[in-house]
Amino acid sequence: MSDEAAARASSPGKNGRSREFVRGIAPIGIVGLGGLLLGLALGLILGAVIPGLREAPTPTQVTVVPRSLGALGGETVVPDVRGLAEKDARQALADHGIGADLVDIVWVPHVSPDGYVVAQDPISGARSPRKVTLSLPEAGSVPDLAGRSEEHARETLIAMGVQVEFRRRYDRAADPGIVLGTDPAPGAALTDTVTVVAAATPQTLFLADIKSAGTCRRVASSQTNGAQASTSVTCPARVVADESVWLFNRRAGKLSGTVGIEDHSDPGASARLVIAGDGRELFAANLRYGASQFVEVDATDVLRLTLTVTRLDGGRGTAVVLFGDAAVTGSVDDLATLERR
Repeated sequence: MSDEAAARASSPGKNGRSREFVRGIAPIGIVGLGGLLLGLALGLILGAVIPGLREAPTPTQVTVVPRSLGALGGETVVPDVRGLAEKDARQALADHGIGADLVDIVWVPHVSPDGYVVAQDPISGARSPRKVTLSLPEAGSVPDLAGRSEEHARETLIAMGVQVEFRRRYDRAADPGIVLGTDPAPGAALTDTVTVVAAATPQTLFLADIKSAGTCRRVASSQTNGAQASTSVTCPARVVADESVWLFNRRAGKLSGTVGIEDHSDPGASARLVIAGDGRELFAANLRYGASQFVEVDATDVLRLTLTVTRLDGGRGTAVVLFGDAAVTGSVDDLATLERR
């Protein structure tokens, strides 16, 4: 074999090199194709999932502005302008379609600062008013409310911007809840707070249950002129006047009960009874056995109440003056201050 033949035999041919090249790139092609297919699959999956994960768009807000502020179905609606300065109140009304020609101003006694609306007519919410009246404050005085009801006094003073406080006092001439007076007094300059004094609902306390000094004593059951009495006061009648004392501390009102000679006394007994308040005679009578009478006296503003009993017949038998079912009437608070037995 020649040298040329030997060289051709030892060198690969063109076809041989092609086969080796194909064998070399085949694995690369397969890997590339697999990557392409995997990419397409991932793309499809992500394309389906990602839109669902994106945040939903914010909806557009639409604001509708009415053609006329305060209009409701073609009608103007009155706003609440209480507490506003007059200028601001007028502007608020104008903004609601209520012009200056529909606004009236009045002045009323009130404790609010000058120039500020304290009341309006009609009230807020009224529709298409013909007129709107605004009340502005002016200096005023405490009204005379004596003889009026508590409710009337409260409404009158609240309408003037006043804080109302109540104090109750028993008055035998007035029905409970009727105004007796005010502090400050009527006619005084109007203040932020006014105290109304009103007649109190009466409370009853037996005279026998109030602490006393003297010879009179408390009895649970007794009778005079055949009439039974309970929780009464009995006082022995002697030739020398005997006095018993109760401190009312100017907290009592009416004192009432039945007086007479106690039925267990000597049938010929007679005595004089004097009821006095701070030395002023409230009641006086000569009592005799077998007779009785009902007594009612005004003990208002009495500090010291006294019962003075003197025997008149000069006899030696028993003589006892009975103040049957004697009771003091006054307010609950006042009677609670009296010292009990």
